[in-house]
Amino acid sequence: MAKFEKVTEYINNIKIKRTLFGGYDREDVYMRMNEIVDIFKEYIKDEKDEQEAQRKVIEDELKEQKRRVMTYQIQLDHSQKQVDELNEKINVLAAQKMNAENEKEKMKEVYKGYCSNVLQQYSDSLHTLSSEFAAALDNIAKMQQSIDEMEKWDSLEMHVEVMEEKEPFALPDDGSENEE
Repeated sequence: MAKFEKVTEYINNIKIKRTLFGGYDREDVYMRMNEIVDIFKEYIKDEKDEQEAQRKVIEDELKEQKRRVMTYQIQLDHSQKQVDELNEKINVLAAQKMNAENEKEKMKEVYKGYCSNVLQQYSDSLHTLSSEFAAALDNIAKMQQSIDEMEKWDSLEMHVEVMEEKEPFALPDDGSENEE
């Protein structure tokens, strides 16, 4: 707007030559009009220069924005690649987890069966040992009884020997000697 004020001021303060017969000097009017046109040309040139400068700034900003967009696109592509790789790893890990859980369940069943078999074997062995121990105890009891009986016989023999020493012992005659 300052440019138009310059033109308005110029027009208001313009002094155009007059002619002798009461008018304006034609050449001076044209010259003054050319000065006004020059002022407008200068204004238009300044506007063009300013617009060109703004256009260059905008183009530079646009180039910078395009560079940033390319940088962001490269980062986005890289990030997407990483996301894809991580998703692939997640899928692999999920499959491995599922396989591990299935393997765990199978191992549980195998271990249950193994433990059941071992428990049954130990139970059978314990039962067998218990039976053998009971038989051994029974044999020991019988042996103890035999020992006790032997001790009674030994004691009885001793008692008989002692009695024979005191009084001779004779078997009753069954009459077989008389027959001779």
